[in-house]
Amino acid sequence: MMQLDEGFRLLEIGAYEKAVSYFKGCVRDKTLRPPERALAQLGEVRALISIGRAKPARAILDELEASDARQHPNDMVPSILHERARLAALTGNREEAINCFRNELVDLVSTMPRYYLRLSHNYAGQAEQFMALNDYEQAGIYLKLARDYAETVESDTALRAILSLESLYIEQQGDIKEALTRSMEARRLFIKAGRKSDVKREEMRIASLTKQITALEQDEAQDAN
Repeated sequence: MMQLDEGFRLLEIGAYEKAVSYFKGCVRDKTLRPPERALAQLGEVRALISIGRAKPARAILDELEASDARQHPNDMVPSILHERARLAALTGNREEAINCFRNELVDLVSTMPRYYLRLSHNYAGQAEQFMALNDYEQAGIYLKLARDYAETVESDTALRAILSLESLYIEQQGDIKEALTRSMEARRLFIKAGRKSDVKREEMRIASLTKQITALEQDEAQDAN
């Protein structure tokens, strides 16, 4: 498993291209046991989806689902469903993504490692899809659930993504200053994790939100005069 740890470390810091290459090498390693090979394939899928490469990600997921389940780790099914959801979201099929996330919930059981963290990621994923569908009522419900579970396990990994989503959600509700606060906190956690691409994205949002706030304050000042 130490061999796979480096690949998952690369995923954690957002080095997705390097993670793809690393996991590919793991999959080719003939000494890797079948469950470890399945985990390497899953890691490769996560990295591929994160850089927008839907076709190879789908091919690996198809292979994983077609292979003998006895060669998989016990919690592989919900993990595959989670990546199916992310893949559907990547290709713009929001309804399918929500359906896959909900199927993942059915397969998750409380005895699984990092169960609350899994729930947090699932609910955040659903919130993101509902926002893309402009269903902000449902998005708000799932964002709250995602945050509750992230705070239960005190996970920066989950919280930084939730803060970023909350910033988008709150902006739509019209509270630009609070949206800026959430985005700045997300940026802080992304910096802490060394996730450079996410830091850059949040900095672009911070600049946009700051510009909006400045414009609003100027309008208010003119109205007062």
